Amino acid sequence: MDEWSDGIWRRIPFARIFIFFITGIVVERFLVLPSYHYMAFGGFLLLLLFIAQQLPLRHQWKLSEARGFSILLLILVFGGLNSSLKSWGNNSTANELSTQNLIRIEGEPKLSSKTTRYVTTVYSWQGNRFSKTGNCYLYVDLKNSNKLEQVQLLLTMEKPKALKSTSNPGAFDFSKYAQQQQVTHSVYLHDEEQWVTVGAQEKRKKSLIERARGKILFILRNTIRDKINIGLAEAMLIGFREDLDSVLLNAYVDTGVVHVIAISGLHLGLIFMLIDLGIRTLFGKKRARYAGIFITIPLLWGFAILTGSSSSVNRSALMFSVLIIGKAISKRNNSLNALFASAFILLYYNPRVISDIGFQLSYAAVGSILLFEKGINQLVYLKNKMARYGWNMISISIAAQLLTTPLVIFHFHRFPILFLFTNLVAIPLSSLILVLEILLCILYLMNLKTELIITSIELLMDWMNGYIRSVSRIPFAMMDDIYLSNLNILLGFLLFMFAAWTLLHPSKKLYNSSILLVFLLCALRLYEQRMLQLEKKVIVLNLKQATAIVIQHGQHGVIAISESQNEVQGPLKKLLKETGQATGIKHWQIRSLPNLPLIIHISSSITDIKSQGEDNNIVLIAGNPSLTLEEMKINKRNCEKIITDGSNKLWKIQQWEKEAYGLHLPLHSTAEKGPATFLIK
Repeated sequence: MDEWSDGIWRRIPFARIFIFFITGIVVERFLVLPSYHYMAFGGFLLLLLFIAQQLPLRHQWKLSEARGFSILLLILVFGGLNSSLKSWGNNSTANELSTQNLIRIEGEPKLSSKTTRYVTTVYSWQGNRFSKTGNCYLYVDLKNSNKLEQVQLLLTMEKPKALKSTSNPGAFDFSKYAQQQQVTHSVYLHDEEQWVTVGAQEKRKKSLIERARGKILFILRNTIRDKINIGLAEAMLIGFREDLDSVLLNAYVDTGVVHVIAISGLHLGLIFMLIDLGIRTLFGKKRARYAGIFITIPLLWGFAILTGSSSSVNRSALMFSVLIIGKAISKRNNSLNALFASAFILLYYNPRVISDIGFQLSYAAVGSILLFEKGINQLVYLKNKMARYGWNMISISIAAQLLTTPLVIFHFHRFPILFLFTNLVAIPLSSLILVLEILLCILYLMNLKTELIITSIELLMDWMNGYIRSVSRIPFAMMDDIYLSNLNILLGFLLFMFAAWTLLHPSKKLYNSSILLVFLLCALRLYEQRMLQLEKKVIVLNLKQATAIVIQHGQHGVIAISESQNEVQGPLKKLLKETGQATGIKHWQIRSLPNLPLIIHISSSITDIKSQGEDNNIVLIAGNPSLTLEEMKINKRNCEKIITDGSNKLWKIQQWEKEAYGLHLPLHSTAEKGPATFLIK
């Protein structure tokens, strides 16, 4: 029996814990059960375990497997309960917020063209005191942003509103992103009359991390000469991406090496190696394992916080911490076990991170490397050191892609075909650049000469950027418009694992399983294509100050859009691509709607997806007509539902909502509830 299949569960105990814990989170996310259901079921399992413990030993031995499964179910229940208590919903604090709220500003602001956005903590007035109710995005006009200082307390009568998903199909979902950051509400303060500053108004002293980030940015901006290279250096060293050139970023994305720009486990792993080398040199091998707890772990977490604590960096910091502690207490280290342990800790702290793309890709990549890299590497034996190093890089890149490819296709509907060629160049160069950047900061602070280091950094960056740009211009470098369902992704994920495992550890069962998965994938793909051909629906999109209606028939779609939007090709092209990715539409026809008030009767043979099969006579109001519903002759007899899109003024929509309420007519505002979708019979 091979090494992996023999006692794998005993050697990786956190794998079982992680699998059942994450299953509990997924169950809670889709079923959205109240927390007391989990408590009741968990209590029942604990009671069964207690009764089993009181039985004679011979009965306990017979029930050992059932007891073990009960413990795993208890972990599943704990995962669901933890997720339920930390609530996935946008309205987790909706009932607790009052009209008197104390807002504390946290961290650094994010600037846009018109507003400044702050992450804040909200304390709502509850009877006789302020109680913490959650996190909130605070938006302030640029002209007033300089009047706010970090960690100032603001008292406002404005009630934060729950963030709702209003994004169009396939577009970036900001509310989902905010939930991953544990932010559920937002509030907009237009002028300073809407708030009162509480407490001292002097600027607070910046934290050590903020001062360190500021100093590093100052050093890079005052030593590196090229503006594009400055942005790249800031992103690579501390994850500051505000100055990163967008064209260059797209080139890195298109060639599949954006991970060398984004702060990731690759960077932290390199820093860990440098710190570990220094500690072993200073303290020796025996004392290095104890010194690692007090030196390496704080430095790793300091770097993680310095770079913004992304999922991949937190994963790496946790995994290295587990390995260091295990080594210090003379426990046998298992990288896979440490990986599962770090994932468990992150999910316990924030269950929402499960839907974070960085979290998924980071763990899939590292897990894939730990599972498959050794076997792939052993397929080819090379005596030459340089050739062996090159093959090591290739085997790591191939291994990382095995489990990340289905996720990349699912999230981005594209795949970088030339990832091997770009990684072979980008990873060594970026690693060397990162080391030189760290050395540059140290020498600068010591007032030593840095000209040679600066020249080397800029030369290496120019080489790397030039190579990436050249590869990105190759016509077949990226495979686009790949549409796969959730089930397709799951089966593809299993197929990649089984096929790789069959190659590395030949087994008749794995081989047959791989063949079966191939047939299932083909059958599922044919079924989905057939169902797509039968798909008929209408989507009223959510656009600002414009109207857009999509009529889908299989892979063909017609979009009727306001003339003002039809003339701007860039945004329209992006809209068609995003909508096509979400709906499967590949062939588009574009029709223009006049920039005039419109009352559109969509059809009486349409079924609202959320109405459970009831017929609807739907009226779409667009272009902000200065009429009441009565003047538009909209009533209960000729209308089942009213849709208002983003081309209408908000105050006008609110008037129609009041009037529709009196007529007992449902009104769907795309600005507040997102796009409306209807199936055509």
